Amino acid sequence: MESSVERRRRLTEAACAANIDLVLVSAVTGADVGRMSLGFDRRRRRREFASDLLPTELACLESHLRCLRIFLESSCSHCLVVEDDACFGAEMPLVVRSLVQSVAGWDFIKLWTPGANWPLGRIYCAGGERQVVYPKNLSRDALAILYSREGARSVLKHMERYWMAFDTQLGYICCRYGVVGIGVAPSVCSPMADAPSSIDAGGRRAMSVRPSWRQRLFHRWQRVVNSWRKRRLFRVVRRGVRLLDADGSR
Repeated sequence: MESSVERRRRLTEAACAANIDLVLVSAVTGADVGRMSLGFDRRRRRREFASDLLPTELACLESHLRCLRIFLESSCSHCLVVEDDACFGAEMPLVVRSLVQSVAGWDFIKLWTPGANWPLGRIYCAGGERQVVYPKNLSRDALAILYSREGARSVLKHMERYWMAFDTQLGYICCRYGVVGIGVAPSVCSPMADAPSSIDAGGRRAMSVRPSWRQRLFHRWQRVVNSWRKRRLFRVVRRGVRLLDADGSR
């Protein structure tokens, strides 16, 4: 966002140091969402959750979708969307290039994968090996995501209607519609330690409203179903994602 001057300065400096062609996209603000026609499904949100999304959460989601639309209007084959609190080193473009050349069968790749992962295979890049993984918590965070054109189209198609924050909705469409998201470990970037995100008000909004008993029961059931779906999708992803040799063969 334009108001995050220090974050933008650091992001620009990191991109210059890594020789990355950075395009700064004007973010949607919380004030903007009140004047926009949104795909927000308020009825489903209120049925499943005790509180609405914050304006900042809606703005964050719409900002991600705006980046994907701009990408699809370009002639680029791939696009890396990073949030303004992303911190990365000079190896970033080398890792991205290796992922594009060495891994096939994916729609998007998360370059920050906190938490536990299921391994898919290893590639050699940026002077060492990295593990291609399936994140067990695919719906956690959207700090830096590499998209293929087909992946961007799929995300936009399945997010015409949404009722959760962007990272959670992204995990949902993977489980529900088979959009293939994977990750890489160790992570290529991380959030700025001294500039934490305030999009969800530090989690205080979620803790301030007590869900109804129906919503609590629904989420317990949903966790069980999602655990089964993630394991099923991992098996599908493991069969579909291919690690390629230097000449493009498997």
